[in-house]
Amino acid sequence: MLALLNLAGCAAPAVCKFQDAADLPVTYIDHRMPVVTIMLAGHPERMIVDTGSNFSLITSQTYNALEGPNPVNVHVVASGAGGTFGMDMILSENISVGAAQVRAKDFYVNDFGVPSHNGKPLADGLIGNDLLRSFDIGFDLPDHQISLFIPQSCTSGIPWPGDYAVAPFILAPNHAPVIPYAVDNQSLSAVIDSGAFSSFVMSSALTRAGVAPDAVYNSPVPAARGMENQIVRQKLERFTSVTIGAETFSGVWLHVALDSPAAEVADAILGEDYLAHHMVFIAYSTNTAYLGLTRP
Repeated sequence: MLALLNLAGCAAPAVCKFQDAADLPVTYIDHRMPVVTIMLAGHPERMIVDTGSNFSLITSQTYNALEGPNPVNVHVVASGAGGTFGMDMILSENISVGAAQVRAKDFYVNDFGVPSHNGKPLADGLIGNDLLRSFDIGFDLPDHQISLFIPQSCTSGIPWPGDYAVAPFILAPNHAPVIPYAVDNQSLSAVIDSGAFSSFVMSSALTRAGVAPDAVYNSPVPAARGMENQIVRQKLERFTSVTIGAETFSGVWLHVALDSPAAEVADAILGEDYLAHHMVFIAYSTNTAYLGLTRP
């Protein structure tokens, strides 16, 4: 169905010697957004892991606690569900993720990417692809863990046993991995976005592919919120089949986004609701994703 996806009925023997940089326990906030702890300027900070963001940020509260240098105002273009907006930026030189040291990098200072409750942020910031692409990443959210590996030019294999599908990916403008995806046997593309709690497909992509639903949920569907609290209107529709990796799901109800800047990145978003039930290895070193089968 998807030429780029090849199921390994039994996992091929690993030809790579994977060097583990960090095994990070995962906790969740607000609709199960995955959070890990990293060290920033000597302080433990709880950060959302967001493969759909092209930048990393800390909240203003975190910045004030770090007592860092005065931030510099910059203009930022977010390629996901955000749009275009201005933020402040600081340079941090002391970053460690598990046992791995990360070279000095910029963190933006803003609160929009972090959910809050009663005005208090639920995390200290988020880490995006500007930091994550320093590693190959193993998402094992069914067991509440994210593992980071030192990149290497391996030709095949993943750091765990089991069945998986191989999905070569391209990088979106925000450096998010974009893999093949199909609705009713029509080939589309999907971003693996660990910062999105809900998966959805773009209405414009379905129209372009000539795909029509076989049923429509008539009651109102709550709108999703992106960065800067941008409203993304959605509807709920049922399709004959959806194919992701080696799996084809029948009679699937999908959230269909009517208007989202994410349509400029890919045709669909695979969010935390997918990652919560699949082991996914993102090898940035070879531009290959390995998608496990559904787990309870």
